[in-house]
Amino acid sequence: WGGAMGAALYVNSLAQKRTEQVQPANRDILPEIHVGKGIIAAAMQELSSERVVVVMGQRLEEVLKKAEDHYPWVRELFQWQVLHLPECTQDALDRHADAVRQFGCTKIIAVGAGTTTDVAKYLGSATGTRARIGVVVIPTAISTNSAFTEKAIIYTEIPGKDRRRAQSLFAGPPEAVYFD
Repeated sequence: WGGAMGAALYVNSLAQKRTEQVQPANRDILPEIHVGKGIIAAAMQELSSERVVVVMGQRLEEVLKKAEDHYPWVRELFQWQVLHLPECTQDALDRHADAVRQFGCTKIIAVGAGTTTDVAKYLGSATGTRARIGVVVIPTAISTNSAFTEKAIIYTEIPGKDRRRAQSLFAGPPEAVYFD
């Protein structure tokens, strides 16, 4: 297997091997991996009773809405609150974390690649509640490992400079990653 399917199967095999070889504190660092035709549609049904915020880029939303016939789960996805991917800066993310908290969100779905997943993980951990909000990832590209890690890359502006500094923050891993 190659591509996304190969990566998912590899990560799933790692998750199955996490026994005595892995330190007890690190056993739950990998998300659940779900692979199979129709698996995303089934996940949408399971999440139907949750208060969900979907994080995705605006362009991806436009593309998915045109492809609803090809991806039946897309109709389910747009029944929830869609949060367009903000600029990945601390200020923008804090504003979105406030919106997620005010909405009473119980689950966050990230549809996209690295930045989208990092934003969703950050929002899941930065809502100011005692319990972290669970994050579910539907990756559209497997060019990063963000769907499988506990870190989120967040950018901060450097005062007086025309550039940003990347920060790697602990946000916790996603609950689950779905490959359809």
